[in-house]
Amino acid sequence: MFSSEDTQIFNFHHNKTGFITGATGFSGKVFLEKLLRSCSELKCVYILLRSEKDKTTGQRLNELMSGEIFSKLTHRSLQKVIALAGDLNQPNLGLNFEDYQRIINNTEIVFHSAAKTCFKEPLKNSVAINLEATKSILDLCHSMKAFVHVSTAYACCYQSESKEMIYPMKISPLQMMESSRTGIEAHQST
Repeated sequence: MFSSEDTQIFNFHHNKTGFITGATGFSGKVFLEKLLRSCSELKCVYILLRSEKDKTTGQRLNELMSGEIFSKLTHRSLQKVIALAGDLNQPNLGLNFEDYQRIINNTEIVFHSAAKTCFKEPLKNSVAINLEATKSILDLCHSMKAFVHVSTAYACCYQSESKEMIYPMKISPLQMMESSRTGIEAHQST
């Protein structure tokens, strides 16, 4: 039995095109499966996939879609997933011009869930993915109807108790990105 909330979500996604970052991560896989299963009238879903040394984007898509989590979906649902080669560390998300324009022209909903969550990661890498890539996604989304950003629960790990609120920060995200860039440039020049 569908609740009125389920019906609203289904209706909202009807005949829409989505774009997902982070689809190969744990949360991204769960979200993609739920979206395909619950919103069967979704037109299609683009996912940003980085190629790897030994695997093409197409091979990574096939590997992703053959995972156990997607085993109960219909072939029709799985065919709605289209991989776009890109990289969040690159300008314009590493997308070629045609794919970047395809997203702008055809996508109504963007789900940005890619993030660096390793706490031993160099700060410059975390800033690049968690801040700069998010800014790039927002720049892309100015003409779209919706945007959902999934953030890490540890953004304010200095708090003894996390509440559902936005905590004040000592510096802005733009200052953090600039500091990261300045630190990288200073380090590179030595």
